[in-house]
Amino acid sequence: MLTMLLFIIQHDNVAQGLALSLNDAQESENGKN
Repeated sequence: MLTMLLFIIQHDNVAQGLALSLNDAQESENGKN
């Protein structure tokens, strides 16, 4: 149970990081235009 919880927390952090980097990529794309 605890390992599952830790896995979910890690997964959330990874998803958050991906979302942030995608957001940054979009912003830099908008800045170029």
